[in-house]
Amino acid sequence: MISADNEKVYQVSGIVSSIEEMFYYAPLPLLIETTLMPFRDIIITDGLIISYNIIIGGKMKRAFKDTYITAKKNDMIQKSL
Repeated sequence: MISADNEKVYQVSGIVSSIEEMFYYAPLPLLIETTLMPFRDIIITDGLIISYNIIIGGKMKRAFKDTYITAKKNDMIQKSL
């Protein structure tokens, strides 16, 4: 997940289902609103995820991908809170 506030990249896990399973019907990337919480040594959501019915264009998709690749390359993906 990439924060809309500060473009930080978070590795978020689902407790029962993965995020991909929860939104199997939606094309990615997807604009959502949720609360991130620490759980043991990982980041989870509180289970309440609101998705917005917005189509994200190619330019924004590339920007998200670039943000993710840069974070991964620089080992900046937040894996715990």
